[in-house]
Amino acid sequence: EYLGGRTLPCTRGVYWRNQGKSPCEDLGTIKFRTPDGTEISNTAEIERGYKSGYNIIQTSSGLLGSGTVNSGSGATGGSSGQNGLSGGGGSGYTDGSVDVISTQVGGSTGPARINIKLSAGDFFIDSEGRILILSISTPNVFALQQQTDAVLPTDIFSCIDDARWQNFLDLARDGTQNYRLTATAWSSKTEEEMRSRQLVLASDFNIHKMMNANRSPLATSLTDWKESGNSNRYYLAWDEDTGQSASGSDYSLLWYVGSGTGWGYYEHSKNKFFKSIPGTKHSITSAQWWILPPGVPDFP
Repeated sequence: EYLGGRTLPCTRGVYWRNQGKSPCEDLGTIKFRTPDGTEISNTAEIERGYKSGYNIIQTSSGLLGSGTVNSGSGATGGSSGQNGLSGGGGSGYTDGSVDVISTQVGGSTGPARINIKLSAGDFFIDSEGRILILSISTPNVFALQQQTDAVLPTDIFSCIDDARWQNFLDLARDGTQNYRLTATAWSSKTEEEMRSRQLVLASDFNIHKMMNANRSPLATSLTDWKESGNSNRYYLAWDEDTGQSASGSDYSLLWYVGSGTGWGYYEHSKNKFFKSIPGTKHSITSAQWWILPPGVPDFP
């Protein structure tokens, strides 16, 4: 048996060390900086403590020795499996500032997931850990109003404010964390009925993909819809293999068409925003958008 590693409780960024900051020291309300200290201008100014640079996040035991099986990563990595048996799961970490509601020994046969309560504000989070960030019941994207408290399924024209939206973009920025955006049609009903209104399936890392879209990267505000050049057609993210016409079969879009037509979710480019099955949906006259953190499932 091979044991996993253990992460650092606080990261040791070289830039911040040179500024006299200790690993566990708060940084104040600032924008995100890369390991060399470069400020990322389109990130939110929020309270930060993470110091990009030296960290330890790969704590799995790895495939060590003959016949071993990779284990899970966590604050403490799991032990390797032997002779084809599953490796152990990683363990979490708390500094005592949160209340641990429940824990359990690993051994699930299904995909791993986490339920989280984000410190950047209040959210409606369903039983699977999906986070509601936009809810609008009418085909008018310009009726959306930002709010700083939770967006609820009963809301008819609400979305989260720019600071919280940009915080999700920060989490997805480096492409190592599988944050995704998925969409359902509007429903104020039970979770079962909300699930029945599933429209699309998010491709893996699709927020990161939208942020790196070649025609127009994902907007840093959910209310910053840009006109495409075709009258009454707007986008929040746009990727296209060839040209800039949103025609043919080589583009991916977060799209909206006015005059009561509604939203479109396109997945035609090589940099697909959504999965090919069930594929593109358009002319959807309402919208509820959900963040899927790493390990949280899409709607069935």
